[in-house]
Amino acid sequence: MIPNDPVVDAVKVPSSIDLFGHPKGLWVLVLTEGCVAFSLYGMQAILVLYLADYLLQPGHVDHVLGMSALKSFLSAIYAPVGTQATAGAITGLFLALIYATPLLGGIVADRFLGRTRTIFLGAILMTVGHVLMSFDWSFVIAITTLLLGLGAAGGLRAQVGALYALDDPRRSEAYQIYSLGVQAAVIAAPALCAYLAIKAWHWGFLAASLGMLTGLFVYMLGRRWLPEDGNS
Repeated sequence: MIPNDPVVDAVKVPSSIDLFGHPKGLWVLVLTEGCVAFSLYGMQAILVLYLADYLLQPGHVDHVLGMSALKSFLSAIYAPVGTQATAGAITGLFLALIYATPLLGGIVADRFLGRTRTIFLGAILMTVGHVLMSFDWSFVIAITTLLLGLGAAGGLRAQVGALYALDDPRRSEAYQIYSLGVQAAVIAAPALCAYLAIKAWHWGFLAASLGMLTGLFVYMLGRRWLPEDGNS
């Protein structure tokens, strides 16, 4: 989902009975990242249309906290003209920052909280961000919270590698399973969230928030099967 190049540290891998030939922790991470991908790509699928057809329209945009500051920033870097251009600029900026925030998450994980706590914090922030997307006034706060959460949660892929020894032949297969789980969520999320958004915009965002909330619970319940790091 979020591109990163994790460096696998020397970690203590918890012993557990394998499930379908792989550690149980792999399946916890696949489900968690699948939920993250579902929430993110489900929201992305309706974001630009939501902005252009609803939130940026008169009667709605005036109630969004921080929208004036966001528009001023967009004018400085994109100079958008009109509602559709502004919607595209907001969406483009959000997608661009998705690829930058994992650097911040890596710094926080390495120097302060540790990988596990940082991922847990990221999952909480993403859940809160998706819930805030369900309200007009909190849109700017919501996308800011989502970006911070995405950056913090970017270390999930690193935990996949930490489940295996460097010479374990199952390691490459584990990354393939992980990627397949993400792709399945990426296919399902836009269809479901867009369908719900046709009924009401906020239903689509609510579906994305429920997906992220599910991922948070999966990660919490499966924590005992995941690798430990020095700061956890």
